[in-house]
Amino acid sequence: KEERCEELLTYIDEAKEDLNNRTINIPDEDKPRAYTGAVTFSGAHGFSGTYSNFGPLMGINAINVADEMGEEGSFEVDLEKVLVWNPDIIFLDPGNMNLVNEEYNANPNFFESLSAIQSGEVYTMPSFNNYSTNITYCLMDSYFAGSVLFPEKFSDIDIKVKGNEILRIFLGRGYFDEMEVYGLYFGKITIGE
Repeated sequence: KEERCEELLTYIDEAKEDLNNRTINIPDEDKPRAYTGAVTFSGAHGFSGTYSNFGPLMGINAINVADEMGEEGSFEVDLEKVLVWNPDIIFLDPGNMNLVNEEYNANPNFFESLSAIQSGEVYTMPSFNNYSTNITYCLMDSYFAGSVLFPEKFSDIDIKVKGNEILRIFLGRGYFDEMEVYGLYFGKITIGE
């Protein structure tokens, strides 16, 4: 058990170092501003459910607009604040898209006012944190977010290949395709569909 623990801790440390090294030297002015919504914490949340100090974004030294709130962890943000931030890229938990789509149908003008939605820069980010942290999903989220926010720094990463590697290390087999079948997928998403 101790050897297995050390193997996993070593892998996590190496992944964190890899993620950091890819992005550490990118000046803030060259980074897109990201918002992560519809996050799961103590249950499902709609578009306004977000995180400050969001692990997958911290791992790649990304700019998370929610960090400006000075909150710790998960919270509900006022939608007017999201309009003010007007993030370049939005990540949403695909497991909570039913809530987001209901909000869109009730107030499409809000969503259509956001630059990221106008330009189609909305992506999935499966939940890694509910009542506890799922390290496998957290690492996959970091690599996927890196490939979206900093494509030139992550050009060697195929999220399906990397995801299966992570799953094999932690769980003994890659089941990325099964994740996708059950709605835990990575890619672009259209709000309102």
